[in-house]
Order: sequence, then structure tokens, then C-alpha cells
Amino acid sequence: MNLSKSLFKMSKKLAKSAVKDVKKSTANSIKKSKKSKRNNTSTHTPTAVPEWQVYTDKNGIPTDFYKNGKEWISVDSDYMCISPSGKYYLFYSAYYGESQSEYIALTTQNEGINKKACEIGVESAFVTDEGIGYLYSDEGDLHILTADKKSKRHLCDDPEAYVLIPNGCFVAVTSYDTSKLEGHDQVIVKGMLFDSGKTWKKVIDYESPDEEDEIIMNASDDTILITLPDRNIVRMDFDGNIIK
Repeated sequence: MNLSKSLFKMSKKLAKSAVKDVKKSTANSIKKSKKSKRNNTSTHTPTAVPEWQVYTDKNGIPTDFYKNGKEWISVDSDYMCISPSGKYYLFYSAYYGESQSEYIALTTQNEGINKKACEIGVESAFVTDEGIGYLYSDEGDLHILTADKKSKRHLCDDPEAYVLIPNGCFVAVTSYDTSKLEGHDQVIVKGMLFDSGKTWKKVIDYESPDEEDEIIMNASDDTILITLPDRNIVRMDFDGNIIK
């Protein structure tokens, strides 16, 4: 009888020990599983907003530029020029903000490059495949826009004629010289060369006709042709030298 009780107690202890071992093993498995889940849990990274978002019209011409989710510029595709390769755009009717301040803007199809606040009447403009925008205004100002700079050079007041070409910008205006005893009429010609940044000025005298005509300027590959108010024609090279 005592032996039976001893055997019963022993088996009971062994059973408790076995259950305890199973619980411990199960608990360890659960901990390992939770730890593994924590280590394997991937964090959700929100999709980043692209630096540039550009909206276009039905012809694929940019109309609105946004940088980092904020308005950069809105442009009017009726007032622009495109570089020969089609890579760069120069917009000269661009607006920004609630005040709709007027700008000129240099861009590509996919991003803005530079912009400049100015309200001007545009006479002529072009942009090169190197990403340089040139714009001549009716106030005699030459605006230059690149990725690194924006500048303005005043060439003359009340310009009467001009030529804007890849070599440079050339303007002409009539004047009356009173520095001598007998005054005389003049045409003042000014030029700026883009490659060197050199500027020059040339004064041409002419006899005032009974009926004056306007000045006319044209340019060929290496020559500027100026028709004076008296209808005489003067030929000049791009450095301002008169060609006889």
C-alpha cells in the first residue's frame, strides 16, 4: 500500500514536471515567434513627392511648374520660344502667386531652371541649346537668363531699330549733336557681343533730308546693314567697324 502511494506520488511529480517543461517550451517558442515577427516587420515609407511636377497643354507644351509640391511658375505658351534642339524653353509671359506678378522663365520640358520678375514689352527673344535665354525689351534693355544668373543691360533709351541675333544685340537711335557751332543729325549705334560680353558705340553723321524716314537694321552672317533716315546704307561688322 505504501509502495503504491509512493509510485503514485512519483508519477504525479513526473507528470507535473512534464507539463511544466511543455509550458516552458511553448512560452519560449511564443517569445521567439514574437521577436521574429518584430524583426521581420517592414515599415511603410510614404511615396515621396517628386521634386518637379509639370503640367502641359494638349500640344505637350508646359503650362504650370511645381517644385516640391509648391507653385514655381505658370506660363503662357503663346509667348515663348524654344531652342533649336527643343530642349529649352524661354517664356516671357509667366506668372507667380496670388498677385500674379509677371516673370520671364527659363525651363526644360520637365523642370524649371531660372526665373526673373519683370514687367516688360518684348520686342524679340531666343534661347540657345546651351540653355541661355536672351530677351530684348521695348525699353532698350537686354535681359539674359541662364541656370546660374539673371542680368539686365540697358543699351539705349527709346530705341528706333534693333537686331537680336545669336552673335549679339545691336540697337540704333537718332540724335542731334549740339556740341558744335552748327548742330547736325546723327545715328548712334550700340552693340553687345554675347561670346565676349564686349560692348561698343559708333556715331554716324548724316544730312537731314526734307522728309526723314525711319532707321532700318538688318543682319547677315557677319554684317549689320543700317539704312539711315536719309536712305543711305551703312555696312558694319559685329565689332562696330564700318565696312567701306
